[in-house]
Amino acid sequence: MAAFKTLGAIFGLGLLVTLPVRGVDVNVLDPSEIIDSAGNVADANSNIIFVTVKNEHKFKAGEGGDVGGMGPFYDFARSIISTSLPGEFPFTWMTKVKDGTFDVGNDWEQITTDYLGYTIAIAVGLIFLLVFPIVGFCFCCCRCCGKCGGRRVITVPENGGYGKVCARRAALIICSSVVAAFAFTGSALMFATNENLSESIANFGGENLNKLDDVTDFFDSTIQQADQIVNTNFNFTLAVLFRDLDNIGYLLGKPIKENVISRTGLMDTYNNIDNLDSDAQKLNTSLETLTTEKANLQKPSQNFSDVVDSVQKDIDKMANELPDFASKCPNRVITITSFDVSALPSEQNKSYILNGFLKQGIRTMTQKSRDSLNAIPERIQNETADKRQELKDKAGNYSKDIQDLTKKLKNVKNDFVGNIDFDKLKSTADDFISTAVKYDKYRWYAGLALACITLIISLLLILGLVCGFCGGNAFVDPTERSSISHHGGNLLTSAVMLTFLFGWFIMLITTILFAVGAPVEKFGCSSLKDLTVLDKILDDYDLLGKKSGNASWLGEQIYPGKGVNLKISEVLKACQNGESAYTALRMEQGNIINLTEITDYSKTFSIGEQLDNFNVGFDGLNITSELIPFIDFMADFNSKMEYEQYHKILGDNPVIRSRVFLGELKAYLAQNPTPTLNAAQNATLNNINVTLEKHLESTGVMIESSINKTYAALLKINTTTSEPTDNTLKIRSDKLKQNLTDTEKTLESVTNSTFREAVKDFETRLKKIFDTFTADVKTAVEKEIGICKPLWNLFDDLLINGACDSAIGALNGWWCALGWTIFFLLLSICSSVSLSKHFFKMRYSEEKLSV
Repeated sequence: MAAFKTLGAIFGLGLLVTLPVRGVDVNVLDPSEIIDSAGNVADANSNIIFVTVKNEHKFKAGEGGDVGGMGPFYDFARSIISTSLPGEFPFTWMTKVKDGTFDVGNDWEQITTDYLGYTIAIAVGLIFLLVFPIVGFCFCCCRCCGKCGGRRVITVPENGGYGKVCARRAALIICSSVVAAFAFTGSALMFATNENLSESIANFGGENLNKLDDVTDFFDSTIQQADQIVNTNFNFTLAVLFRDLDNIGYLLGKPIKENVISRTGLMDTYNNIDNLDSDAQKLNTSLETLTTEKANLQKPSQNFSDVVDSVQKDIDKMANELPDFASKCPNRVITITSFDVSALPSEQNKSYILNGFLKQGIRTMTQKSRDSLNAIPERIQNETADKRQELKDKAGNYSKDIQDLTKKLKNVKNDFVGNIDFDKLKSTADDFISTAVKYDKYRWYAGLALACITLIISLLLILGLVCGFCGGNAFVDPTERSSISHHGGNLLTSAVMLTFLFGWFIMLITTILFAVGAPVEKFGCSSLKDLTVLDKILDDYDLLGKKSGNASWLGEQIYPGKGVNLKISEVLKACQNGESAYTALRMEQGNIINLTEITDYSKTFSIGEQLDNFNVGFDGLNITSELIPFIDFMADFNSKMEYEQYHKILGDNPVIRSRVFLGELKAYLAQNPTPTLNAAQNATLNNINVTLEKHLESTGVMIESSINKTYAALLKINTTTSEPTDNTLKIRSDKLKQNLTDTEKTLESVTNSTFREAVKDFETRLKKIFDTFTADVKTAVEKEIGICKPLWNLFDDLLINGACDSAIGALNGWWCALGWTIFFLLLSICSSVSLSKHFFKMRYSEEKLSV
């Protein structure tokens, strides 16, 4: 007999804490939703939503640098540097220096050609240092000589008039004003850049050095974020997994039960069997009624028949003696030979057979299979406890693999910063900066002095212009010019003398600062800003050492011997864009953190391998052979009922006839029959009346009651077996028989396939829990954990903003301001010397006048 032989392989999952399996309600999922303190949520379908990994560290770097309004001027200085040094980084020369093949005697001409602008600028500065003092000495000598340039005489213009003088004077005033304004601006820039340079040096210490703490804070933050993954999120994953395992009866057993019922039609079969059992109960009751009432009719019917036979004789006698009696009582024949109760069909055999089926228990025959089917969820819940515990333990062991994530991050931290004493580094740097600030004070004083000198010269120019312009005009006779105009000429001449006196020194400082600051900006700061230059230095030209295979210099330093091609520009660019350290440093290639291996939980435990570790048997139906005789009996039941015989015997009985006749007799006596009855006739008729009335009220009632009960039982049997007409008892029985046969044939295959599908769905559900977790781990490590933006901010704040934009920018801005000022002061020499003659008070004589 085909049956459920195997309901299939229930696997278990390990729980870190063993929970009892008894008392679990397999009809509900408890709890239906899980929420932990971190905010992770899992719904009834085990869809998990993990919160974003939090970074609670506050990093110090990232505020950037601010050079205020000096930015455009610093850019102007950089543009001058770019013009004088238009070439790229001297890779070739650096390589020769590294290899020891650099020869100044052979290579200086090429170097000079490559950096012609820079060479010319230095040469101009050196020439200026030599020529300018000589020119100044000549100027002083000329002024002291008084022969030509120093004479305060004027040749009388021909034909009088001062038109040409006026135009020349106006042009000189305009040029001198412009030059003085630019010189004054240069002096102001000298004050600003001098102050900014001191501030940028001082700002390198203190809080700026504390930004180095971001390195350790970054690693601590990354490890803390990893802890959230490997502890909080993993524990939540286990909680969801254990919830599903502890509800295995509901999640696996209940679907198996429901699917088996729906696919095999077992519930319909059980319902049909129950309905047939109910019909059998009704039929059995009716059969018992028929048998009982037949017995009940035996004696009363015989007695009543005897009375009727006796009375019938008197009735016949009266019919012969009284002419109108026959016409008034047409139903006077009350005896009936067909009313033979013993001739009623015997239902004992049917009742015996049906009773036998019912005593066996039709429902009991199916109860075992019903109980086995209904117990599937509870059996799966209880009988898989050990296997579930086993897999729970294995799932818990996966935490060791996940913990490797934090272990490896700690190793990375130790390897990267373990040998660096940041406190000592900051202390050393702070001492150095303090020393630099201490000596920078003298530089600041010197810069302030230079700025004051140029400011004084600029003010002399401006005051000379104001006095000369306001103290007279071109139409005043030169010999009649005012004292204010004359002093304006003196102020201009004083400015020229001071320019000659200090100009060479300012140019010296400018040349030295340019010679140092320009290469630092071009080849140092530009390389930091254009990181591809660093890549060429390290990888293309191997300036810091050789590398193996396809590895880059940085890749070889971080991952020795692993052939990782990792460029500095790529790392810093990735950090600037907010990528994780895992992605930026290519840790997967370096096998520092093998994310593929960490997220492969199948190597620790395999859900699929547990599928055949446990069997829960289902005994199946096993009731077909017992039920077929009963079903066949029920199918043929109605065909064996002798309804006509019952109606033939009971349909016309003496009780009915006697009641009809009694009514006619009473009516006859009440009409005063004619001829008048004699005493004997009257006594006979009254005796008939009394006798029939007496027995009808006693025996007749009993007979009628039994007959009515018999008819009611027959009606119930007919209704049960024949209604509805399109689904009679025979049709229902035949269908049930066919369903039983078909179910038995397909039950095992359907059950096995149903079980496999349910287990597969449950396996998918459990895998989804870990797949969601591992996907979250992968996403977090690749995009959320260890975002190295703080390292870029540190690089940007200390080197780009702090060193280059602030310090080097201020240094280059300082020499640019010096050069700016001395350039316009040089221009002022020409215009001031010429303009001063238009301001001095002149004489026509050629006698020497004191200034």
